[in-house]
Amino acid sequence: MAEASESEGVPRFAIHERDLNRLLRAHAPKDPARTQLKQLILGLQDALHGGLPLRVRATSAERRERRDHLNDLASALGRVARVLWRRATPARRVVDDVLGHEIARLLTDEAFEEAGVPVHTPSERDLAFIRSRSREPEAAVAAEARSRRAMRGNQPGRVLANVVAHFHALVAARLEIERGGKGGRPSHPERAYVLSRLALAFEDIFDTAPTSSETGQYVKLSEAVLGLFGLETTGLVPAAKRVLAKIRRRGEFSSKPRK
Repeated sequence: MAEASESEGVPRFAIHERDLNRLLRAHAPKDPARTQLKQLILGLQDALHGGLPLRVRATSAERRERRDHLNDLASALGRVARVLWRRATPARRVVDDVLGHEIARLLTDEAFEEAGVPVHTPSERDLAFIRSRSREPEAAVAAEARSRRAMRGNQPGRVLANVVAHFHALVAARLEIERGGKGGRPSHPERAYVLSRLALAFEDIFDTAPTSSETGQYVKLSEAVLGLFGLETTGLVPAAKRVLAKIRRRGEFSSKPRK
């Protein structure tokens, strides 16, 4: 599929919105899982389009330095994620009290929506009403936006936890590529990257751990996503089993508690 697309002048890894929506209906028909899975797939597409920073042309010293840096980063992000997801402790309230205002001010509406925090945007009717009651209409609209954003700060710890968990998954998946073998290029580097990213985000999206069962949700989703990008699906089950085993050994699965 990828070769045919390239021959017709379509960029490799290009996906049709119709195909993406069909995948979402089949595997994550309801929000917030639908939105989270869509953002993950679009992020995967960006990474694939940009080219994975594989270790093909790097020296041994460069590869070792890069792996060490990624290891340190993954470890640090993992510790932060575990602290932020401790719902049963005062830690979450501390995060809200200390960082709530800044998180609400700095993060976009999309970040709140992806974390499952509703964003209530004023309708055109609401905006018209606000403008009609003020001598400085645009200033009143801006003040309303600030007020709504401040109200959004009642769950900043949850938003920050999701952001950190997302960063941790990105770093861990990249590390999976860098660690893949003792030398040379992995046989299917793009596939390995997609499988790792899906595995690391799976529990956060679906509230269940991924398994390598051929009939399980993770394998079926992986097959659908790989197919969407035109990547190799032959030997998917053993490939998924290897990816999951490596991630479990390194303790890099989500520290998010089950609902």
